[in-house]
Amino acid sequence: MLIYVHPFQNPAGGHTIGTTACQFFRYRLYNFTSTGGADPSINAAFLPTLQSLCPADGDGSRRVGLDNGSENRFDSTFFSNLRDGRGILESDQKLWTDDSTKSFVQRYLGVRDCWG
Repeated sequence: MLIYVHPFQNPAGGHTIGTTACQFFRYRLYNFTSTGGADPSINAAFLPTLQSLCPADGDGSRRVGLDNGSENRFDSTFFSNLRDGRGILESDQKLWTDDSTKSFVQRYLGVRDCWG
């Protein structure tokens, strides 16, 4: 599968600026485990927001910001979103849920002077 999102990718490997189409992450919202459930790493309070942006039978080409709250700025919001279960792409959310990369996210969360 080819995914084109044209984002800025930060040094930790995630996407902090840009958008993606619903078709590339909708599986996380409705049928993540092939049983009709959502990806358990998505914050339960955030799930309805994503589902309203990308309905199960909706337009797969609809664009959604990759960094909820600041999709046009490079700042620490992306990292706090991952910590809070608000990563849009599974690969981004795994930066927090995978023990081998979680420390990078924690480090970026702790670096306040870089964000202006």
